[in-house]
Order: sequence, then structure tokens, then C-alpha cells
Amino acid sequence: MSHSAEIESLAAELHRNAIAISLYCEQSNIPHKSLKSVTPATLIPDDAPASLQAAKERIKEAALRLTQLASDPREFLNSFQVEYQQLACLRWLCHFKIPEQVPLSTSMSYEAVAAATKVPVRQLKSAARMAITRNFLQEPEPGQLAHSSISAAFVNVPSFNDWAVFMASTSAMVATNLVEATQKYGETKSKCETAYNVWQHTDLPFFDHLQLDQERTRQFASYMKNVTSAKGTSIEHLLTGYDWDSLGNATVIDLGGSNGHASIALARHFPNLQFIVQDLAETIEKSRPNMDSFDLKDRITYEGHNFFTPEPRQNVDAFLLRMIIHDWPDAESIEILRNIAGSLKPGGRIIIMDTVLPAPGSGPRSVEAALRVRDLAMLETHNSKERELEEWEALLKAADSRLQLRSTHQPSGSMMSVLEVVRDDSVSTNGHS
Repeated sequence: MSHSAEIESLAAELHRNAIAISLYCEQSNIPHKSLKSVTPATLIPDDAPASLQAAKERIKEAALRLTQLASDPREFLNSFQVEYQQLACLRWLCHFKIPEQVPLSTSMSYEAVAAATKVPVRQLKSAARMAITRNFLQEPEPGQLAHSSISAAFVNVPSFNDWAVFMASTSAMVATNLVEATQKYGETKSKCETAYNVWQHTDLPFFDHLQLDQERTRQFASYMKNVTSAKGTSIEHLLTGYDWDSLGNATVIDLGGSNGHASIALARHFPNLQFIVQDLAETIEKSRPNMDSFDLKDRITYEGHNFFTPEPRQNVDAFLLRMIIHDWPDAESIEILRNIAGSLKPGGRIIIMDTVLPAPGSGPRSVEAALRVRDLAMLETHNSKERELEEWEALLKAADSRLQLRSTHQPSGSMMSVLEVVRDDSVSTNGHS
């Protein structure tokens, strides 16, 4: 295909899907999103039909590819200059809580905003005007600052501010030290030899070191709350992405389950299931609900347990591991799986909800890029990784050859996949039937 044909094909794809979304909004009496308006904040509602959600993703993918196709090498490099300055300006604006000072329904002069936040007017103008090029804030009249749909969300959802600050002041800084980590440590799987360790000049693992800084710990918790509640990682995908009724009247151990968020959601939807939430004793003590008033106390219990030690319960129906394995390098991941494999009953299952990386170029670049962000973040902070399907299979085999991957399913709109693993005792522990 020639470049002229490719650019026309991408433009047609964008146009076709834009019409579909525009028609849906008109027929559903949903206002059209505009770069000049504060509302609505989203192009289509979260509960729009799956076909429209797919159309939205195709628009983003076509727009990305058109931009890449239209860019020459100099423009490619310049785009990174723009992006790192935009990120730096987002950090600056959020650090000084600029969005909080701008009214939601009207504009405010730069001078008034600067006075209210005690920052220099010159710096405010430079930072805000760069952010405006990314649709964060807007300048409806010369010298007047107002909200865009994106910046208004930072007022309506204050934790977005923590997300932005943590991403810009920690995650981005860690990423820039990957070169130095490679130079210093070379090939390593140690959780104490990462880009984070280089940046912070520490020998402590990420979480141990993070706990020394209360403010960053708070920001990280807020950031993770947003990440885990985002549509791509919504608990809804766990509810719909697996046939939980197929377990029958079963008890599920939620390994590393923290406050039991996943178990609580599952218990409310599947009355045939009982749950045991296991995590470190101190985590359980801090995060479990008040059991005296807990309406599911007859179906959900909490236990202190370190998953790097053998599972104390035997003949277990099923284990749930949601966003657990990706935190750990292969050796530790194998240990976790090995510790529970022997406790499963024959035919028992391990339901894993985690990222399965696509083969390079096998899907939309925008989706693949978002997944590879997760992979790099795991590498830079934990020396762990997100895994391709073949790597998941190798991990299971190394832990216990009786663990057989029965199915893999990525629910529509989910960043993660559900892997169903079954203990098959027809396969001996040495791998032979």
C-alpha cells in the first residue's frame, strides 16, 4: 500500500467512526464533546454500547497513526520535547494547585490566579499556556484563564491531582534512570537494583523505601486507587470475565487480597461462593472492614498469610490472584505459584487476572503502548515485568507441571486478561502424563 493510500485509508477510518459516535450522541440526546466546553468530559458515556466504545478506540488509533505517518524524523524528536515540557507543566500546575483556584463556570485573570496561589505571573502564564496545548485549561480571552473539560475533572475528582503529581515527580523521574540502572547493575533480577534505586540512591526495595516518605506514600495510594478504578482495570471485568458459577459451591482464597475489594464484589454477585482473603497480617489488620458490622462476614473471612511461605490450607477449590504476579520477577512468581499448587485439590483452579502482553504489532498501537507502560514500570521499580502468553505458560510449568493453562480471556475494554489455570493430576510433577 502506498503512503497516499494509507493516509486516505486512516482518514476514512477516523471519519467513519466519528460519524458513528456523532449519530449515537444525537440519537441518545447526549451533548457533543467540544474542546471549547467544560462539559461533557467524555466523548461518550462509560455505559455506551461496546460497539461505540470500539469506535472511540478506532478513532484514537487512526489519529495516532495519521500523526505518525505525517511526521518526519525532526518532527518525531520535537514531539518528545513538547511532551516532556507538557508533563513538567502539568506537575507545576498541580503542585501549586492552580486548577483549584480557577472557577468552574467562568474565567479568572492570570494575575488573580497568581496572587491566590502565590506564584509568579510569568511562570504561571508559561506553564498554563503550554498545558493549554494539551487541552488542560483554556484561555477564552487574552489574559483570562478558564477550565477545559480535562482540567475541570481535576477539581471534581481531586485525586487526579495526586495521580498527576506522582506520575510527573516520581514515575517519570524513575524512567529517566533506566540507562544508569543498566550501566550500574547490568542483567539483574534483584528488586533492590532498579532504576528507582539509582534515582533515590537507596538499597531498599520500592515499597520499603516509599514508606519512609509519608506524602509520597499518600500520593501513591491515591494514584493506585485511580488506576485500579479506571475502566481498563475496573473490578467489573473480573465479575464478567470469568464463569464464576462454574465453580459451584466453592471457597476461593483471594491471595494478596488486601482489603478484600475483589472478594466483596464477587460475593455480592455470586452467592454460591465463600471467600478467604489472605495478606500479610499487618495489611489485614489495617485494611479489613469492621467485622462486627460487615454484612458479608458469614461469607468472607480474613487471614494473615505470607504467600512466600507454603499455603496452610489444603484441598482448596480455587485461588484468585488479581494483579499479584506482575509485581514479582520470575523466581519469586514461581515461588508464589508453587506454594499454592500443592494446596489445590485435583481439578482445583487458579484464576489469575493480570496483564498478558500482545505480540508486537498484533493490535492497536495505542493499546499496546499503554500495556508496555505497565511493563516498563514493573521493570523500573521492581525488576519485574508484564508477560506474554508464552511467558505465563513457562512460569506455570516451572512452578508445577500439573498447573495447566486452560483458557485466556481479555474482557472487552479491559487492560488485563483472565487466565484460568487448572491442577491436572494426570500430569505428574516431572511433566509426564
